[in-house]
Amino acid sequence: MNKSIKKVFRLLSSPAYRLIFETIKANHLLIYANIGTNLISVLLEGGSIGLVYIATSSLTSASSQAIADKINLPLITNLLEKFQLAPLNIFLSLVLIAVILQCLQSIFNYFNKVVTAQISAKAQTSVTQKVFERIMTLSYSCVSSYKVGDLVMYANDAALAVDRQIEEVNSLIINTVFSVAYVLIVIKLSALLSIAAAIIVLIAALLQYSLVPRLRAVAARVTHHQVEIAKDITESIQGLHLIHVYGTQQKTIQKVRSVLQSYQKNLIERSFVYYLSEPILD
Repeated sequence: MNKSIKKVFRLLSSPAYRLIFETIKANHLLIYANIGTNLISVLLEGGSIGLVYIATSSLTSASSQAIADKINLPLITNLLEKFQLAPLNIFLSLVLIAVILQCLQSIFNYFNKVVTAQISAKAQTSVTQKVFERIMTLSYSCVSSYKVGDLVMYANDAALAVDRQIEEVNSLIINTVFSVAYVLIVIKLSALLSIAAAIIVLIAALLQYSLVPRLRAVAARVTHHQVEIAKDITESIQGLHLIHVYGTQQKTIQKVRSVLQSYQKNLIERSFVYYLSEPILD
């Protein structure tokens, strides 16, 4: 356990994560907007689910007073006692309000995605610039020890890595907060349902955890092939004159084709693993 904690701290103190934290600090207002829209979406989702449950309960009740006694929520109870509507009218009114809440939730989800995209855009450009500036400060002897394709790939992939990290963190926050809201709603509705939900969540978590090693291995192979492709294409273009002189065009084309075929195979393999967690979670 202590080793795992130390490993996490070492990871968070690495240059890559320091760069991510600097990017977050520079865009703190957008981060706050992102968190705020997530929380509002959760409240709207919880409210709409609760209203649908109350609306369904109203169909089995003879009067608004009977519905109020069954619900045991002060705000809804006061409204029902005030208006004294028929059960069918209560059902239609609650469903209408739930639909309105869902529409508002969709609007806030849209703003959340826009804000996340803005964070991503600023992070990508900022990280690429910082990596490029870092490369420019290195001595010629240091730079010449690397292949040009590798350096280009590092500059481009650094931004993409930060972008993926932002999306994953945003997804983690959304899923965590929504899960907490669902748990509270389910506990409120039924203790038996809560136990069943806990078992399902545990099974889903174990299945997702079992996918992590395989996904990590596939991702490493994809990254390796990306670097190889960038390196081979860059070096081939730079050495095009020599390739023509020695007549090695077909050999060069075949080499790049072979790497691209392996890259394609790994991308397809990654898709089977990468997108499997979503249906399991759903």
